[in-house]
This record gives sequence, C-alpha cells and structure tokens, in this order.
Amino acid sequence: MSKDSLFSSPVTALPGIGKVKGALFEKLGIRTVEDLLYHFPRAYQNRGAVSPLSSACLQDVATATVLTIGSPPTSVRINGNRIMTRFTAFDESGKCIITFFNQPYIKDLFTIGSAFRFWGRVERMGRNYQMTCPEYEPFSESYRLPDFLPIYPQTEGLKSKAISQAVGLALHELKSLSDPLPRDVRQAHGLVDLLDALRAIHLPADYEELNRARKRFIFEELFLFSLGMACGSKKRSFCPKTV
Repeated sequence: MSKDSLFSSPVTALPGIGKVKGALFEKLGIRTVEDLLYHFPRAYQNRGAVSPLSSACLQDVATATVLTIGSPPTSVRINGNRIMTRFTAFDESGKCIITFFNQPYIKDLFTIGSAFRFWGRVERMGRNYQMTCPEYEPFSESYRLPDFLPIYPQTEGLKSKAISQAVGLALHELKSLSDPLPRDVRQAHGLVDLLDALRAIHLPADYEELNRARKRFIFEELFLFSLGMACGSKKRSFCPKTV
C-alpha cells in the first residue's frame, strides 16, 4: 500500500480495527486514516512534570509522581460485592496508600521494589498520603516515558487510550506523505511538513514542538480556506489545551 493510499484508506485498514470498532470511530466522524490523524487531542496530560508526594498533595489536580512499591497488594471484598486492592508505595518525601477497585489483576503487576509513574490526585492521609485508582506506567531510568499523554474526544465504547493506539499505528505505517502546502510556502513561513506536524500534534516531545505543529495546522486551515478548498468540510480544532 502506498503512502497516500493508506492516508485515504478506511480506518479499518489499520491492524486491530474491525467493523465493530470501525463503527465506533465513525460515531466520531472518523472514516479514513486521514480523519483519524486529523482527530486532534483536546488536551494533554503533562506527565513529565513529576512532583514528590509532599508537593503533589498541595495541588488540587491530577499530578505525576514516581513511586517505589513498598508492600505487596492485598485484595478484600467490601460492600456492594466490590473488590478493593490496596498497597503502599513511597518516594523520598513520604509513603502513599494506593487503592484500586474491582481490578484484582493488578496484584500481579505491582511487586515490591518496582517503580511506577502514577498519575492522579494525591491527598493527605494523616502522616501519609493516598491515591485512588491512579493511572500508572512502569518506570525505569533506562527508558524515558513520554512527557505528554494526548487526551482525545471519545465516545461510549471507544476511549481515548484506544484512539491513541490507533493513531500510533497509523503514524508508524506512514513513512512519508504528500503535503498540501507547497515547499516554498512552508519555507517562507517557517512551517514543518505535514507528517512531522502530525507526529508532533499527537505525540509532542515538548511545548516547543507542540507549538510548531499548532502553527502549521492553523496556517494550513487558513491557506486552504483562502483557496476555496475548505468549503463544506468539517471544522477542525487545532488548538488543544494542556492539562
């Protein structure tokens, strides 16, 4: 399949996206790979801004913390036939009690001494801290986790994580791509090419890269509109916020 034929192919051409999932993508107006890659994040979680527990608890928002598992997870059944799984983790500033509900499988994920980057609200709990149902990623000094996690507009049955995985597959398959903006126009205005801009808007390495991608797509929208090519096309949002 050529570079541009993939771009214009149905989203179901991507591995793991069959008719059922394709129908869910269609609810979001995503029918082709191009539609998918122009389905930009509505926001970003800046998980690269890691805080110690002592600072994170002062913020009334979700925060990234890197913690070492300090005790094996244990599960108990509580009211409503729910299963509560709890364990402790720590950093240099304190100990945190982490709780999950109805996820008994996590007992096998968190082993004593392993490190994870957690994302969620940290609250004070006596002399310790607590987090409830945080998101988590294995952490290693030898492998840098991405600082920014894109958050996509989603629909019932199709969450942001699944959309992100599909976007990652598409970007991996696309090695090059024709650009609607002529080279001389891009050079004159200091704009990155289309494929680099798509990678940066979905998976930015930092704010500078994200802003270059935003600049490119804002210019593209205005440029195509000025040529009369945007008439009747759906409106695309090129300025997602960072959270």
